[in-house]
Amino acid sequence: MSRFVYLSGLLLLTGCGWEKKVSFTEPSGDATIEILEPFPINASGIRVVLKEGGRRAALYDKRADIFFSFADVVWPKDRGSVAVFACLGGATIELAFDRIRREPKPLGPLSHMVAQHIRANYSVPSEISTDAEIFKWACSDGEKQFQARYPESAAR
Repeated sequence: MSRFVYLSGLLLLTGCGWEKKVSFTEPSGDATIEILEPFPINASGIRVVLKEGGRRAALYDKRADIFFSFADVVWPKDRGSVAVFACLGGATIELAFDRIRREPKPLGPLSHMVAQHIRANYSVPSEISTDAEIFKWACSDGEKQFQARYPESAAR
């Protein structure tokens, strides 16, 4: 019995792994971005992983108090990159990844595409026009729409 209690305590102290909160699959089905949070305490970190061709690449990994509330992923038609935007309770993840070179790249050129993808997929008010305003909206009013679309993303 004491062995069971010891092992249970050890698992709780070290964490039990990562839980997939939401995934975004490329239209061709060849790649997926997964957003994961530590299990069982979701708000203690976040990881963004690209799964493609049997390989996994951690694009972002942070252990801290994180309050994940919104994400959007854009897969450009050239299939050479992927862009991720996520809201973390006051902070954001804004990243792009070169899928051919397998390395991070500046989001800059893809930023407008991400903002327009958010506008196309959510009910962004028409008076919100700039990319910066769209990103700000996503991290505030957009959170409810995201939670409705991806209920599994809610923290436990």
